[in-house]
Amino acid sequence: MRLGKRLSILRFHCRTTGLNNTDWISRIAGGAEDFIYAGISAVLLLLINLSDAYWFLCFVALMPLIIRLSRASVVSSIRTGLLFGISYLLTLSINSLFVTLWPTILGICLGCLLISFLTGIVGWIRKRYGFNPILTAVILVVIELGLIQIGLVESLLGEVHLSLPIFGAVSTLFGFVIVSFIIVLTNSLLLAAITKIVGYVNKDDRKYPENVNARWFSIDKSGYSEVLNLVPDSRGPPSNSIDIV
Repeated sequence: MRLGKRLSILRFHCRTTGLNNTDWISRIAGGAEDFIYAGISAVLLLLINLSDAYWFLCFVALMPLIIRLSRASVVSSIRTGLLFGISYLLTLSINSLFVTLWPTILGICLGCLLISFLTGIVGWIRKRYGFNPILTAVILVVIELGLIQIGLVESLLGEVHLSLPIFGAVSTLFGFVIVSFIIVLTNSLLLAAITKIVGYVNKDDRKYPENVNARWFSIDKSGYSEVLNLVPDSRGPPSNSIDIV
């Protein structure tokens, strides 16, 4: 009896340990995925700020970040925003660290807190109401305005509003923030459209799976319709069992 109890306790401990290890592995994998998406957006934004020749990247720079926020949990959204803020702001302000160390560090910390807080709001709203492209665009524009007020960036997308004539005209009339809003909203709507298309395709695949009885309608030239019941060959009656009289 004692040996049986010990074995059962040991088995329960192994199962619990296995679950904990799996949970830790999933957490590490989720954190790595957050860092990859945040890092790609940060690198693309840094290239835009590096030179005006990379203005075309503004149309895809925030797409990885938006993709991650569109399906992340609240914790993952906060972590993604924090990783994005650290990788982007720290690299962008690397020269200022050697001139004004502590003000720059303070600004980076405030910027990271602002980004992680607002991306956490995006994750919370997505969890309750689903992904909202307009709200996502508004929040990312608010992040840009906050970073400008802190003094870390002049614009999140660089000077892209001066690179194209149409953006320059819109920026002159309504301000460069409208240009950022249009670009981010375009990325969000594109992601929403792709998600809808993929959802419909997966729905059709589930509706008509392979190797399952299906009904197909064929219409001939005369306008009559015919229903064909497709039955797998293995379910048909064996030929040897049919007696011919």
